[in-house]
Amino acid sequence: MGAFCVDSERSKILTACSDVSDVDQAFLDKYGVKLNNAIMCEEKDLPVFEDLVANKSPLYIAGGATQNTARVAQWQTNSAGAVTYAGSIGKDKFGKQLKDAADADGLTTLYMEQDTAATGTCAVLVVNGERSLMANLAAANDYKISWTQSAPVTAAIEAAEMYYIAGFVLTHSVDSIMHVCKHSDAKGKVNEAASSNTHTRTERLCADHSKRNNQV
Repeated sequence: MGAFCVDSERSKILTACSDVSDVDQAFLDKYGVKLNNAIMCEEKDLPVFEDLVANKSPLYIAGGATQNTARVAQWQTNSAGAVTYAGSIGKDKFGKQLKDAADADGLTTLYMEQDTAATGTCAVLVVNGERSLMANLAAANDYKISWTQSAPVTAAIEAAEMYYIAGFVLTHSVDSIMHVCKHSDAKGKVNEAASSNTHTRTERLCADHSKRNNQV
């Protein structure tokens, strides 16, 4: 049985690598982050990553949510190459970390690699066991339908028997979602999608996200 997962991942997630660090309330206040909440980083928020590296000795963990879902699904099948993951990363050390983590789990990855954008990262700020997330999607926001329609991804879509698509893709490549949905519907295959996530439930994205979600 084959499965195909589409994310823009971050590569948080996904889509990506996570910087996990114990901090205090003052650190959250510094960046205007609420406890047990999640935001998508704006330009003013990006210094948080250098701050963590310089002052908090963060733990680096390969992610994000959809790639981790694919990794677990791959582990459950106990058959190398049973699950394929498509996403977008930068040509940098975090992109390599994601590849290495996927390879170690037997997961097949089809990354759209960006020359001008960094791999997405997520700062996981832990205060007394509660976490707050600051996601910088970066290369994930540049995922394109052209990659979904590329030869290697097309082959993976056609070979798969079921599909899982992250809600993050709604923000920038709904055409990729529809491409997979139309194929799965025509072939009578199983297609699942995460239509809701904290990062996309923001006021400035709410109306557009709702329109795209209804389209899907």
